[in-house]
Parts: sequence; C-alpha cells; structure tokens
Amino acid sequence: MKAEVLQAAKDAAAWAIRWALRLWHIIAAAVILQMLS
Repeated sequence: MKAEVLQAAKDAAAWAIRWALRLWHIIAAAVILQMLS
C-alpha cells in the first residue's frame, strides 16, 4: 500500500515538473518577445 502511494506521488511530481518546465519555456519566450518589441 505504502509503495503504491509513493509511486503515485512520484508520478504526479514528475508530471507536474514536466508541465512546469514546458510552461516556463512558453512564459520566458513571451517575456523575451515583449522586451524585444
């Protein structure tokens, strides 16, 4: 039971980190474009 919960938490964390990195690139690109224009 504990191992399953830990694995689920790890999967959720990995998923959240992937999305945060993806969104960070989009936000950073938008900010840079705003500064250049």
